[in-house]
Amino acid sequence: MSRRNVTAWEANHPLNGSICPVTNRRVYIEETWKVSRPEYRLRTGILEPGVVLSLPVGHTRIDDTAAFFTILDEIRRSRQLNTDRFVLVEDYTLHTGSDYEGRITYIKRMTEEILPAGIIFIVRSTSWKMSIKIGTVVYGSPFPTICVPSYREALRIASEILERPLAGQVPVKSYDRIERPNFSISLEIISPSLLHVRFSGHPEVKDLSSIEDFYLGLPHHAGVTKAFRTIHDFSAMSLPSLQVVSGILRQVLSTQCNHGGSCTIVEGAAPGFSAILHLIGIFRRSGLRRIVYRDAETAIEALRPEVDVIPVFRENLQSAALEMLENIVWNQPGFETLEAVIDPQLKPLALMLGSIKQDIDYYLQQRQDELDTLEELNRRARQLSGDIEQAYLRSEEDRHEAEVLSEKNISLSREITSSQKEVFLVLADYIDRRAKVLEGSTRKLARLVAQLAVFSGYGEADRERLHDATLLMHTGYLAISEEEPDKELHCVFGGEVLGNIYTFIMQYASHIARYHHERWDGTGFPERLKGGDIPPEARLIAIADFLLSCHQGRIEESLRNESGKSFDPAMVAALLGRIDEVTTIVAAINMVGAA
Repeated sequence: MSRRNVTAWEANHPLNGSICPVTNRRVYIEETWKVSRPEYRLRTGILEPGVVLSLPVGHTRIDDTAAFFTILDEIRRSRQLNTDRFVLVEDYTLHTGSDYEGRITYIKRMTEEILPAGIIFIVRSTSWKMSIKIGTVVYGSPFPTICVPSYREALRIASEILERPLAGQVPVKSYDRIERPNFSISLEIISPSLLHVRFSGHPEVKDLSSIEDFYLGLPHHAGVTKAFRTIHDFSAMSLPSLQVVSGILRQVLSTQCNHGGSCTIVEGAAPGFSAILHLIGIFRRSGLRRIVYRDAETAIEALRPEVDVIPVFRENLQSAALEMLENIVWNQPGFETLEAVIDPQLKPLALMLGSIKQDIDYYLQQRQDELDTLEELNRRARQLSGDIEQAYLRSEEDRHEAEVLSEKNISLSREITSSQKEVFLVLADYIDRRAKVLEGSTRKLARLVAQLAVFSGYGEADRERLHDATLLMHTGYLAISEEEPDKELHCVFGGEVLGNIYTFIMQYASHIARYHHERWDGTGFPERLKGGDIPPEARLIAIADFLLSCHQGRIEESLRNESGKSFDPAMVAALLGRIDEVTTIVAAINMVGAA
């Protein structure tokens, strides 16, 4: 199914270049921070130095995650943002959906890479709330991650997180009436616990924020008790666009606009209103019991209280709550019955249990999917086992031949490995003579390096590889004529010669050949590398070469003097921690000589 074009939605977004109804400031929008394609828009801005706004519209894809984080990196470099402490507000009220993998990936990157003081999601979608909840449970979050139903509530919480009021923050105002040229809302207080809100005219997208402000102000009205019910009267409203009426009805069907577990609506006179109301109710999956009346007089007469008092705590509430708990089937999916509870005193407990059950349902489904996968794998394994048994019976002779061939291959591999080591040893002796050093010196060095590598955490296979590579460290002398003065050339030529042979051992040896004369303080050669830029195996060989030439009684003192100058301090510390063993190893190698 193709996605709808959202260009008009972007243009009508209540914060797109408009005055913020909470802070009375114009939202700063940077044009270069905009992602745009026919079915998706992303506008990002800075409301004030402590609040970043993200305004996605339409349907997102998983590859939009990378684009958002690129944009957010640009925002964090802005001079208008306090990067030390800021809150990110994600407004998803006009977001139509995304794939589940994209949501989890987005939340994971947010909690791992961006470290604001808090993240506030403005969402009305149950699936998005669940994604955020699961994402923060699975990946953890070092800062608050909160879902709220409205923009005003998001900025109120942002102010609490930042521990200061937002600049220019406008307090919530209660209204008796809001007038627009083509639209109005009026409030009639039937009694302190019953309100009649009447819509008139033809509202537009830009009026949605005014409607939200009107409803948010109702609890602050002087003539209203804390427990009140509202009649939402659409009988005098002309039917606006589907987008506008959807926005209005989503607000009306929210818990912040209703109390007492029901939503009372006076049906609109415009054609199609009932159908739209039904569809919005399906999309919202609201736990509110919806009651629709044909006219306001009937609704008021039905709801007018005989005695206007705040409902008292029901005596049998405990038994009703226990009965609700007993009816929950925890090991089977289904949380909608809890969200559908309409009793105003049981509603908070039901919603809390519904949220827990929703998480449990998700993990139950995950486990069931895993069981189904294991069962399928088990079936395939049994089938494969049968096929293998049949193949075994048909080809016993082939199997025997394969075993013989395998043994020959293993024997040949061992012979090649042994021959390679022997070639390296002979080549090392030849290079010693060419370099005019005592024959067998490189062999001794390779043995010492392999034994010292134990103190730096090398395993047996890595020590064997390090031993063989050390035998080739002076290969560069073969490329230098006897007339050429050598200080650095044998390192350069050795690295180039070995680096042109594309096997693992030769590439490993090329690093050793090139860098074994580098010093920790950067005064070595040929590239004057410093500190951690020197490969660890080259650092270890430099220490081993030094120990072979060091006086037996001054090994500890000499190592301490060169730590941080010629040698890696961490490697030196590891050797000094076991200096007696190191001294014994060096003495044994010097005594035995080349092996």
